[in-house]
Amino acid sequence: MAGVYWIVSFMAVILQTISVELRWHSLRYMTGLTTSLHMMTGLLFVKGNTQSSLVCKIPGTGRACRSLEDGVSLQDASFLWCSPTITRLYPQPCDAFTSGFYVGIVVVVVMIANAIALLVAAYFVWRYHSGVHKKSDREVAFYTHLISTMALMGAVVLYTGLVISKLDDIGGTGIFFIAQASHGTGISYGYFAMWVGLIVQTIAGVLLFYTTVGDEQTEDERQEYLLQKDLALFEQNAGTRPQAGMANATYASTGYGQHALPQPMGQGHGQFHQVPGYGVPWPGPSPLPHHYTPPPGTPQRPP
Repeated sequence: MAGVYWIVSFMAVILQTISVELRWHSLRYMTGLTTSLHMMTGLLFVKGNTQSSLVCKIPGTGRACRSLEDGVSLQDASFLWCSPTITRLYPQPCDAFTSGFYVGIVVVVVMIANAIALLVAAYFVWRYHSGVHKKSDREVAFYTHLISTMALMGAVVLYTGLVISKLDDIGGTGIFFIAQASHGTGISYGYFAMWVGLIVQTIAGVLLFYTTVGDEQTEDERQEYLLQKDLALFEQNAGTRPQAGMANATYASTGYGQHALPQPMGQGHGQFHQVPGYGVPWPGPSPLPHHYTPPPGTPQRPP
């Protein structure tokens, strides 16, 4: 399941990255059935396809229109379309491009932070599945994923409210006697690609929420497991270690050089005494016959 989460999250990031290169808004000016100006605005750029010079006949718009043909950043477009000459007659592009530049930067920054957050979440998912299945690792991954997803959604909603509406206002009712603005939907491919990426990222979050392992442990359960493991290891080591003094007691029970033999049950043939070591007297009556005479020089038993 971890692999599925990584793949789905990666797909979401790819879609969001592609959306930056696509147009988020499209606006057409029509002269009858002819397109006078096709203005395409992305997160960081704006480009226009001027097939007629009617719109650009507005005083002071010549340079701004030429910049649209080559494509220009929203920051540069803001400088060009916010000149006093243009804003007195046509202020809508200045407001739209200025808002688009600042809010677009916010969206891009949040996108980068979101990608980093997904990497962090992926790391905790890997740690959750590869080691001890700590519930805290899964929760950190899930909440990191959730917060980053909500932040990016909020940034896109902010762009929708502050920029898309102003880009729509560029068309207004058209330019009297020159061109009419198309009133079709202004949002375009990049905007939809971003939302598809967010939906895919949400699906990854749902998968993460339900990605649990049977022996998942909370932090308290993990500490209890480690404690029980240490106690079991201690008892095992204590059971295999010789008890203190056991070896010495065993060795000293017979004395130096003693040999344990069966104890006598009484007098008679075939019975044995404990054979003491060097210098230890015979215990009990001697098993030797009374008429036995030891060889000369043999130490005698004390009376």
